Amino acid sequence: MVSTVTKSEFLDARRIASVARRTQTQTNVRISLDIGYHTCVAYDGHRVSTLRSVYAKLPTGQKAPTLPNTFTLQFSGDRYLVGEGALTQRNYLPFANEDKLSAHILKMALYALVGEGKVDLVISHYSADDATARLTDILSGTHTFTLDGDRKDLDVRRVTVLDEGRGSWLIAQQKGLLSADGYTGIIDLGCDTFIASFYTADGTRVEHQPYPQQGVKALASAIAADTRLIEAVAASANRSKPQVARVLDGFKTEHYYAHTGASWADYFADYRDSWFKSVIGAIKTDYAHLLPDTKRFIVTGGGAYLVADKLASAAAFVVLDKPEIA
Repeated sequence: MVSTVTKSEFLDARRIASVARRTQTQTNVRISLDIGYHTCVAYDGHRVSTLRSVYAKLPTGQKAPTLPNTFTLQFSGDRYLVGEGALTQRNYLPFANEDKLSAHILKMALYALVGEGKVDLVISHYSADDATARLTDILSGTHTFTLDGDRKDLDVRRVTVLDEGRGSWLIAQQKGLLSADGYTGIIDLGCDTFIASFYTADGTRVEHQPYPQQGVKALASAIAADTRLIEAVAASANRSKPQVARVLDGFKTEHYYAHTGASWADYFADYRDSWFKSVIGAIKTDYAHLLPDTKRFIVTGGGAYLVADKLASAAAFVVLDKPEIA
């Protein structure tokens, strides 16, 4: 007998924490949530779930389109299309337009990726001490909202806020990747920002610095401005100019631009190497006093996969597994 799967069952299967599992265990699910300006990521210890960081407000009465990797949310009196499908709407907005402490985008990511049930939430921020009170106020407690037409109740029992980089240090410690003496550097390659942190062997953080507008988006912007790509996109996409967001997406589709045949694969390595050289250069300039005693660099964040092959033979560097959730 061939079984059928309803739309609701399919959508529930895509989320990382099923209501059934939570009901059976009667315990809180511990979920790590990362609010990225390109992709939001949630991890429950078993599965990774991602959400493209874009949304579009849906007018009252407008039917929500059914699209892959996309959710329809309603809360605080408004309806939104959230995720990859929002890119099809003329009024779509990237999360990058808002601060990471915006209740708006925090709730969108939480509701779309976590769904319902009882959870303990772990979230990171580049300035955890300053952000803890705000994040706890927004995320903790009971949330009632509509997800893909169904009412959901989500109870966030506890919110733990970590400095970005701390989670990567803890994972590296568990895997025995840290230097036994001296410092370990954490390089977190985010979309808009990369962050450099330095830790002692006992886990004391001695330095921590975000570098805004120098993350993976800077690499994508440089590629989008290359005349070879501009000409290729113009020839295959009705004279349109390359969009940085589409280049960011293309990093995970073998360096092809959207649904065209335009590609930057032949010159990606040149741009990538130049960008990563600037990342390392900034760290060398600002932390020259720590580098002689830094024995290991842990590379993590949503952009780490872009340099994994480059660093594979570099003894001082380790790219974490699943770096987007570390």
